[in-house]
Amino acid sequence: MLLTAADVADRAAYVNARNTLAALFALGAVPVVNENDATATDEITFGDNDALAAQVAILVRARLLVLLTEVAGVYSCAPGTPGAELLPSGADTGAAELGAGSPGGKGGMQSKVLAAELAASAGIPTVIAAGAGADVLAAIVAGEPRGTRFQPGDRSPSAFKLWLLHGKPVAGRLHVDDGARQALTDDGASLLAVGVARVEGRFEPGDAVEVVGSDGAAFAKGIAGAAAAELAGRPRGVEAVHRDRLVLY
Repeated sequence: MLLTAADVADRAAYVNARNTLAALFALGAVPVVNENDATATDEITFGDNDALAAQVAILVRARLLVLLTEVAGVYSCAPGTPGAELLPSGADTGAAELGAGSPGGKGGMQSKVLAAELAASAGIPTVIAAGAGADVLAAIVAGEPRGTRFQPGDRSPSAFKLWLLHGKPVAGRLHVDDGARQALTDDGASLLAVGVARVEGRFEPGDAVEVVGSDGAAFAKGIAGAAAAELAGRPRGVEAVHRDRLVLY
């Protein structure tokens, strides 16, 4: 099965891909997923197979993601250097010296850690471990302490919100006042244009936008209900983002 990032960004294509994979699972098949290099451009590429793996894991709401590599897991610094230690917990990888991709590939340990953090944030436990040896996957699935394990987050968003959070690229940002922020976070309200202090970027209805508070930090992401040009000037009676198409970070 060949995918591009555009297939993930488009809701209809995303659902079709998920349904296809579900049908294959029901048939007892093991689908092999790769990026469609024949059609993917720099603008619609996943970047590397680690990112693709994380996106597919989120797509199918996997119970476990395993990223296999040449070393035992994530080390505190380059394996083989003095003081290098295997980090069994993903929580300890923040200070690790992570290697980038080699000339023969785009990945590298940094890519794997980013992918693992993405999947874990979507509620999917992830393990980075060595791929050599017999029954590697069986041991990891059985819960044996192999490699570096990233524990899942405590949230379990709906399939739509998982897609919105991780699959839909951001086309712009909406800077809101404190009253609008409180209405979104405390009351579960929709975002109205009157609460939008500033619009950043060019977007159309259906594009994804981040919602930014007065402190400059993004706290939500949603599907725009109006174009950027329509939201300028705080017009009344215009809905910027409906609450059902909004997810808080």
